[in-house]
Amino acid sequence: MRAAFSGRPYPGDDGLLERQPGSRGAELEEAWDFFQGRSWSDVLEEADGVTLRDTMSFLSPGGLAYYLPALALLSVDVEDPGAVDDKLVRELRSAPQEIAHRLDPAQQRATVRLLQYLASEYAGCSSADKSLADNPAQEALDEYWSSYQEPDRG
Repeated sequence: MRAAFSGRPYPGDDGLLERQPGSRGAELEEAWDFFQGRSWSDVLEEADGVTLRDTMSFLSPGGLAYYLPALALLSVDVEDPGAVDDKLVRELRSAPQEIAHRLDPAQQRATVRLLQYLASEYAGCSSADKSLADNPAQEALDEYWSSYQEPDRG
């Protein structure tokens, strides 16, 4: 994930966030303060799963595409992996085309590998361990993201 996104430039502050229906101004301002001017690697160093979970829904598809490596790495590294991964998978399922077209092929494949990893984690957990009894990561793969897998070299 780090290698695929290492050269991705900061997209600028315009268009990083979207106002969500029902969101209070203070929540949006908190998200703005958190993300504005920060590279995805800075966010990775400074964030925790709770902060990202609370602010992720304010990211525009472009903002989500840019911060995807930080969100992904936190989803697999935090002490409670469920703190980020449920929300991240929902975001990747909600607007896959809007996110995928902002990624280059290596970044798309890295996203597929992340979803494959999370799908295996979901499959290994009982429904009591996850907030969802189904496997949303596998569903995201099946519905859209699997088209970005590396071709078989056989």
